[in-house]
Amino acid sequence: MPTFIVGFARSGTTLCQRLVAEHFALATVPETHFFECLPEHLPEGERLSRRQAQGLERILKLFPAARFIAMVRSPFTALASRRELAQPGRGWGEGWRPIDDYARDWAWTQQHIWQFAQAHPNALLQVRLEDLSRDADAELERIGRFLRRAPRRGRRLGQGRLLMPFETWKRGALGEADPAVAQRLGRSGLSPFERWRLSRLLAPQLAALGYSEDCPAPPMDALHQELLATVDWFRPALPSVPLEQASPLMASPTP
Repeated sequence: MPTFIVGFARSGTTLCQRLVAEHFALATVPETHFFECLPEHLPEGERLSRRQAQGLERILKLFPAARFIAMVRSPFTALASRRELAQPGRGWGEGWRPIDDYARDWAWTQQHIWQFAQAHPNALLQVRLEDLSRDADAELERIGRFLRRAPRRGRRLGQGRLLMPFETWKRGALGEADPAVAQRLGRSGLSPFERWRLSRLLAPQLAALGYSEDCPAPPMDALHQELLATVDWFRPALPSVPLEQASPLMASPTP
């Protein structure tokens, strides 16, 4: 049964890959971006899209027995980590983007995962990086039930088995699961305005995934308030999902 680990960038997918591969002695390879290249070779109408749930649907069509582990991380830390990669000489050279743009991408990723899980409830398990870092044994036991695999520990995987040579920003995944790393303690974070903005834009998703943050509104004069209201008027609504649809994703699907 092939297993795919998916999620928004900087959400612990590489750490989960390493722990699952070691804990259950599974063969694994570095991220190849194979499915991102596949659209160039598919007929029109069958192309994968990072903006649509059909990407996971296409993988399931190719591998009907596939299981998906969807990693999720608080957007307050995931987007701070993503923003860090935009600094010169780090990450993949992504330019600066406003926090609203990152919030949109994060929200769409969660929406696509929820849509896929609604259509295939037994094919996907959602795992929070914070939970995996705090109690790896308990989360791996839950993943084992989902994959129907008993622990069979393999050897420790090194960098060559997990990372491409240029993926220096992923080296943290080679260490132990650490709550301090997941929470980015001692690392740069988002500004008070960006945190408040995320708490407003992503309120339904934060509640559904159990991320509660007290982010008071920063002081703004009348001009800034008017500018922000204008931005909100032009900004398309972000995708959302009812709590009753999102909450079951945190439990193990029925075998």
